[in-house]
Amino acid sequence: MYYIEAQDLEKSGYRPLQVFDGLWQVATDTDERFPVVKIGAAWCEQVYAITFLRGSQDYYGIDVDMTARLQALAQERQVVIERRLFDKIKADYEFFGNKNDFDSVRLLSGPKHELLKGIPAKIEVFRTLPG
Repeated sequence: MYYIEAQDLEKSGYRPLQVFDGLWQVATDTDERFPVVKIGAAWCEQVYAITFLRGSQDYYGIDVDMTARLQALAQERQVVIERRLFDKIKADYEFFGNKNDFDSVRLLSGPKHELLKGIPAKIEVFRTLPG
């Protein structure tokens, strides 16, 4: 599991749409040299940096838990996301000119409401469909 802080994402010059599309490309890659994966992703706001080992950063919080549950919902070669990330991706998608570069967004379906273990309310879930 990876966590990218919002300010680090902004400094990188990448947008949520580009990160999502990259995750989708990893998930759907059929090259036999790479393992089959399934991906859960979320726009995390309730995250807390905690360190138990010097020089090693770790993150905890309900949004981290939710992301792990989203991954558990995913099937092989699929990306599952929640509403906040979906909204950021769609805003980027509408802003950028060449929508043909982002098949990943056109292959999103949802929302479907899911109750996830340890998460107090149902969340809206979106999934990529097979390409």
